[in-house]
Amino acid sequence: MRLRSCIAAILLLSAGTHALAAQGPESSAAEPFAEAIAGLHINQQPAATTLVVRRDVDGTLLLRAADLPDLRLKAPSRGVRLVNGERYYRLVPEMDAVVAFDESTMTGHVTLPAKAFLPTQRATTAADAPRATRTGGRLHQL
Repeated sequence: MRLRSCIAAILLLSAGTHALAAQGPESSAAEPFAEAIAGLHINQQPAATTLVVRRDVDGTLLLRAADLPDLRLKAPSRGVRLVNGERYYRLVPEMDAVVAFDESTMTGHVTLPAKAFLPTQRATTAADAPRATRTGGRLHQL
């Protein structure tokens, strides 16, 4: 169901973009803090994550605080903006973020350092754990 919603939203956004282009270049500038649906590629991952994003007054990409865990990103210590009562974080060079955004396809390529991500934890089960056995007085790992 979520996939259908994303596809419908992208089609609507595409239709709106074509309508703006038909009006002329002066009306194609994005309004600050306007919502947009974009696909983000984080650290060169082939699959894009589709998110609702906003742009700050200076054009900086804003991500919803609620989307950060899905992207495995830590909340930055600064750069928070409140828009309509919802928290957004700016992806800025001060946090070592490099953002290349293509307005025509609403696709962003974001590069972030390892320190920007939440730590990955893996719980192992007994079936995953290596087994050690003794044979002839020596310990061997299976």
